[in-house]
Amino acid sequence: MRRQNPAPPPSTPRDDGAPAGGLQPPSPGERAGEARREAAIHEAAHAVIARWHGLAVHAVSIDRVPGRYGMAVHHDPRHGLGGSPSEALHAAVVAAEVSYAGEFAVQAYLGRAGCGNEEDIAQIAEALQRVCHSREQLLLMARWVGQRVRDRLQLAEVRAAILVVAEELESKGTLDRVAFEEVVTRSGMHA
Repeated sequence: MRRQNPAPPPSTPRDDGAPAGGLQPPSPGERAGEARREAAIHEAAHAVIARWHGLAVHAVSIDRVPGRYGMAVHHDPRHGLGGSPSEALHAAVVAAEVSYAGEFAVQAYLGRAGCGNEEDIAQIAEALQRVCHSREQLLLMARWVGQRVRDRLQLAEVRAAILVVAEELESKGTLDRVAFEEVVTRSGMHA
């Protein structure tokens, strides 16, 4: 008589590579879909927070650009006009908030760490170093700006706009200025 092997205990991986308990690892297509969703939320957050601050958003995209995760192209129409120290501080805080928004939105809305985009981190550091005069000041400012972004991402109108823009990005890949404005307006976010 032939003896059958007992089923492995729940903590033992199965021979087929799937976790015990019948759960299957995500397929390559599912992983690609998750990555596209993450990129869409990340880039939508940059664009929506930029618009929240009155910056002109020219385009937002998750279509693959060599060496980039995606992109949100925006500018401050007041940029380069000079100004007081308080205006420089405001511009630095806005630039840092826009840069923080992508990573923090992935954390807030998907519950996981995002890509940790080095370009975003460099932009945050550059913006804050313009107005901070010591390492301690820089760390305090970064912590304060980060909390402002986290709070802003919880506002219903901001959350709705980010999720609607992300959905459009997943579907279309790129939104130009006009399409972005139509989607944001449809979401209920006001200028």
